[in-house]
This record gives sequence, structure tokens and C-alpha cells, in this order.
Amino acid sequence: ADGSVVSASETVTLADGTVVAAKDVKPGTPLAGGGAMPAPKEKMVTLADGTVMPASKVKPGTKLAGGVVMPKPAEGDEFVTLADGTKMKASEVPPGTKLAGGGTMP
Repeated sequence: ADGSVVSASETVTLADGTVVAAKDVKPGTPLAGGGAMPAPKEKMVTLADGTVMPASKVKPGTKLAGGVVMPKPAEGDEFVTLADGTKMKASEVPPGTKLAGGGTMP
């Protein structure tokens, strides 16, 4: 989980010896050997097949987990509609904000 693609089947061993899916481990969680789970270098998304990868490498229209589709990147002056129906300039919407149609701002 260093910002590269993480396979849905990749596992890590926690400090207590538990082996879990890497995609389920929060950054900062203590790992076996004294390390900690690193934070991804960029926003990560989960594809429909369970693969976790950087949002910047996912093409618009790709099916994501939860039945949503990767939105196309919005241009700075383009308006987007938030989940609550509010319209805002794309450049003012923080990454991760829920959008109308079930997507999130990349």
C-alpha cells in the first residue's frame, strides 16, 4: 500500500500476528517487524473486482466497488452536482466529496 496497485488478495501481518487483507488496513496500523502501514501517496479507489489502485490510474467509466462508475475528471471551471443536489465549481470541491449519481470527487 505504498501508492502502487494493491491486489485484492495481498495480505499483511499485523503486530499481533493476525494476517489480514492489505486493503483493509488503515495507515499507521502497527505491523509485524515493528513497522506501520504506510499512507497511500494519493487517493486510492477499489475497482469492482476488489483491486485497490490510485485514482489517477483509473479511466473514467471504469466500474468501481459498490456499483458506481469512476467519474471523468472535472475541469476547474466546470460545475459538478454534489450528492445533496448542490452545484459547485469542480475546483472548489475537495477530493472524496460525494457526488450526485453515487460517485466521489477524485
